[in-house]
Amino acid sequence: MHVAMAALGLGPGDEVVTTPYTFVASTSATLYQNAVPVFADINRDSYNLGPHKAVTRRTAGIVVVHLAGH
Repeated sequence: MHVAMAALGLGPGDEVVTTPYTFVASTSATLYQNAVPVFADINRDSYNLGPHKAVTRRTAGIVVVHLAGH
């Protein structure tokens, strides 16, 4: 994930939406690029990311993760 974010040119001031309900790497890769992690809520039924409320004009990426195959 870190190399992918570097290849995309993510950097300081960029926001990356993810969920706090995942492995630490989903956030660490963002921090390694000096970007800002923004935590979005998850869907209660599927536990999947629901980023629609967290996306702003500063959002440069979304780290989509799955939990336990959902």
